[in-house]
Amino acid sequence: MRRSCQSTSATSRPTTTPSATKLLALQELARIIGDGLRDSDTPNRYGGEEFALILRETSTDEAHIVAKRLRNAVEHNFTAPSQPRSVTVSIGVATMPEHGPTPHALATAADEALYRAKHAGRNQVCAAEHPPLSEHADRQYLRAVDNAD
Repeated sequence: MRRSCQSTSATSRPTTTPSATKLLALQELARIIGDGLRDSDTPNRYGGEEFALILRETSTDEAHIVAKRLRNAVEHNFTAPSQPRSVTVSIGVATMPEHGPTPHALATAADEALYRAKHAGRNQVCAAEHPPLSEHADRQYLRAVDNAD
């Protein structure tokens, strides 16, 4: 069964406005993600251009393999007539309870890994290295990473 990411949808008629182009790109990305998941996995759009995937009963190593497979699928199978250049993704991987005992801690660990993937040159997959620090320390770290650009 093909899984799709949960997101608001719009008409699919062709158009060239920037917002419509972005929507078409997100829909294509959601299709590729959905095609690469199991029936038991849950994909969701998480923020503007981010997706969160819940991979039940999956180890960190297995999640890393899934993430690499999805990254490769996007790099080689993304097709959108409005995209003149290649599209790639950066992915952060975190597992519960190894990287966080709560949903918030898990999301923080995945975000930290995502920032590391982006700063490693984009089109990368990085796994969380440790459980996140306190929520306050996490926010300070992410701000510091953003300001390092």
